[in-house]
Amino acid sequence: MTTFKSTEFGAEGLGFAIPANSLKDAIADLESSIQTPDLKIIFQNDIYQKYGLPGASGLMIVELEEDSPVSDQLQSGDFLIKINDSPVTNSVEYTEQLQKAARDQELTVTIIRDSSEKTIELEEILK
Repeated sequence: MTTFKSTEFGAEGLGFAIPANSLKDAIADLESSIQTPDLKIIFQNDIYQKYGLPGASGLMIVELEEDSPVSDQLQSGDFLIKINDSPVTNSVEYTEQLQKAARDQELTVTIIRDSSEKTIELEEILK
């Protein structure tokens, strides 16, 4: 990796060398130690506005795949609004919160079902 800084008097360069095999091993260790859980949920963004939930946000669960580990707790039509008390308003936040849950070994989701907010503990799927 090399960094380069250009100034009005010339250029300054600073280089660092990291053996490629060391980097590959470090990345493999990181990837293998933290597995992002796959809840196997098919969802849709921004659908909450269509259903008249002003000010609400979240992901509407459209379908759960057959082998979804959360099929007993969640259902089609639920609005996923939080993971571990952090708001989830889009697919990027959804993925980030699942990754954080895998690191922390805690997984709680908050949903809206039939106009009521409900919190569900899902730690067992992280094991």
